[in-house]
Amino acid sequence: MKHKKTLDAFANWLENWPVIRILACMGHCAIIVGVILYFTEADDRKKTKHYQAWQVINTAKGSFCNGGRIDALQDLANDNVSLAGVDLSNAYLTHMHLRRGASLYEANLTGASIFQANLAGVYFADANCAGAFFGETNLRGANLKGANLAEAVFAWSDLRNANLKEIKNWRRMKGIVSSNIYGVKNPPDGFVEWAKKHGAVSIKNDYKWRDYIKEHEKNILRKMESPSR
Repeated sequence: MKHKKTLDAFANWLENWPVIRILACMGHCAIIVGVILYFTEADDRKKTKHYQAWQVINTAKGSFCNGGRIDALQDLANDNVSLAGVDLSNAYLTHMHLRRGASLYEANLTGASIFQANLAGVYFADANCAGAFFGETNLRGANLKGANLAEAVFAWSDLRNANLKEIKNWRRMKGIVSSNIYGVKNPPDGFVEWAKKHGAVSIKNDYKWRDYIKEHEKNILRKMESPSR
């Protein structure tokens, strides 16, 4: 007990010692300065992050492998960075989620394979989608104005309310089997009839659309083996 009292007295003396108070104050000041620097350097950190993301995308250009591109694309899009003109030719992209309004204007998607991606409301105007494959992809409300669809395939994909104004080479598409074209905007003359003839459906209700996919999923691959004419 005597030792405890002695230690307590020594601790009280240290606490009131001017040097200790100065050191404590300096510690608090260091924390404040650190917080200030964190926020003032936020722009530089974001620029560095964006630069690194573009490096990942450009390094993997033309290759089939993911190479970290999905995360890089999502990070840039989430920070409202335009992806206009990005080269994603031959890329294999699964479960990619780009925010609504993300810009892939004039992007190169030739030969890209895109599976189970959420690209609802994405801006694809004048994108080159020649030979691209969109499987189980959410393109609801996407803007495909002027996109090149030669040899492209849409399977199980949701194109409801997508803007199809001035899409190019749509008659040369390889398939649109079991894709939902309900409410497409500005479709070229004859597109809706052509699409339905080649396996597209027009279903407004989400639940009915899901039920349709489940019911027909076993037959889709068989239909995909028959090229469109």
